Amino acid sequence: MLRQLTSLCIVLCLCAATTRADVNAVPAEVRQLQGKVVKIYQDVDLTGAGAPSSLHTQYLVTLLEQAGAKVVRGRPDEPKDEDKPGVVIFGDPAPPPKLTPDEARDPFVARKTKIIADYAKRYQADRPALERDAAAAGARVIQSKDVAAALGIRATEPQMIEALDARARDWLKVQIPEVKFEAIGLADVVNFLRDVSQANIFVNWRALEAAGVDRAAPINLNLGPTPLGELLDKVLAQAGGNMARLDYKVREGVIEISTADRRKN
Repeated sequence: MLRQLTSLCIVLCLCAATTRADVNAVPAEVRQLQGKVVKIYQDVDLTGAGAPSSLHTQYLVTLLEQAGAKVVRGRPDEPKDEDKPGVVIFGDPAPPPKLTPDEARDPFVARKTKIIADYAKRYQADRPALERDAAAAGARVIQSKDVAAALGIRATEPQMIEALDARARDWLKVQIPEVKFEAIGLADVVNFLRDVSQANIFVNWRALEAAGVDRAAPINLNLGPTPLGELLDKVLAQAGGNMARLDYKVREGVIEISTADRRKN
């Protein structure tokens, strides 16, 4: 019986290891895009559910960058491409976010939601011409629903989240060079850390401001090379002061900064 249990444990562990390897593996079709420029419009659907998702797009971008491709995002009023895209992926607008009554009354949120909706409408109108131009320029054109099959991507949504979270946790280990913050505003400090680490950091400013923490809260730190996670701990402790306990967590590939009570949700 003990031998049987031991054998079963080995098999399960090997299966788990294989699953993790599959999640993090870059498909051969994606590896073939090494050195190419890949342009992505809007969001893609990688599971065939018929629902474009920013999560799926983020996972796709991660695979492409791991393969050594240069990824650029299509946007309104974009300048002429400096690098000719070898592949152009035409996604679809994701469903508009569901706003709470408080969010709907917030002028900033309402304005941002309108900008996204206006761009989606404009993109849909311009899409036929964009597709024709891409094909005429010799690019490989891939539609959102065809991306998974064309690039050999077979990940489920939970697997995408697992892979993106693992990448975000690696960001937290990145050594940030010597920093000297002398009364630098919190928002500027976060922007600096984004640029230096290339990490995807989101700040829930609504939660912070509700707790009395201002975007311009002065940060004073003088440190040698420090891991991003440890540096964030020091920055947030100083920004919160006696007003609020700030913290961060990894969620769907994003390092999210908020108040400690919100972070638990």
